[in-house]
Amino acid sequence: MLLSTLGAEYMQQSKRLLQRIQRLNAAVRSADGNDKIVLKRRILSLYSDAAECRRISALLMNYGKENEYEQNDIQP
Repeated sequence: MLLSTLGAEYMQQSKRLLQRIQRLNAAVRSADGNDKIVLKRRILSLYSDAAECRRISALLMNYGKENEYEQNDIQP
């Protein structure tokens, strides 16, 4: 598997997490008490996971590009 392919999979996972966050946000509106607190904590955790997926995706998709620029004397 190519690193760029793996990076694209991480980006897709980030998008799925954001969709799940949207569904949970809708559930928060109708929740109350402890359930609302639990949902909000879960949402915060999912935001962190989605951000980490985007970061890893960027690293994988850009891996080795710096070396390509140096080898070919091309400016990024």
